[in-house]
Amino acid sequence: MLNRALRAALLNGSLYRQLSDEPQEIFYALAIVLLSGITLGVGIESMQLPKWEGADIWILVMFSVWTRFVGWFLWAGVVYIIGTKVFGGQAGYRRILRSIGMTFAPGVLALFSGIPIVGIYMMGLSFLWLFPAGMIAIRETQRLNWVQVSICNIIGWSLGVVALPMLLFQTTRYTP
Repeated sequence: MLNRALRAALLNGSLYRQLSDEPQEIFYALAIVLLSGITLGVGIESMQLPKWEGADIWILVMFSVWTRFVGWFLWAGVVYIIGTKVFGGQAGYRRILRSIGMTFAPGVLALFSGIPIVGIYMMGLSFLWLFPAGMIAIRETQRLNWVQVSICNIIGWSLGVVALPMLLFQTTRYTP
């Protein structure tokens, strides 16, 4: 699993071509998304944001994991609908779900968000790196051209990785 996560983080397209329809493949993707959510929660806690001051780390981790999972399903759903139904891509929803799940590997960089000076950049990088990883995953999974891949990824990534977490973290109020 760590080998796959590293290959996804290094934008290795052959990883997505090698994903099979074996049932255990989804568990690898699930584990990567789970790890990405845990590190996001720990990273947010280590940043000591005023809004979440005094929040139990378990609440932040659970909230972050839930956000990552919903974002994963949303991103994969957008890629499936636009890529397969509109552009005629070749992958089914489960295959897309596995591929997009693997792209969450760079999300573990959020763990280093508490480091002074560079922490905020690590948090940003943990979100931004998912974009090119998603481009490679969609390209290799759907077999679309780069314009179609870009359209799928911009919409899916924007909704699942950027808008959803921002909306949830802005509207959620923590009161101890």
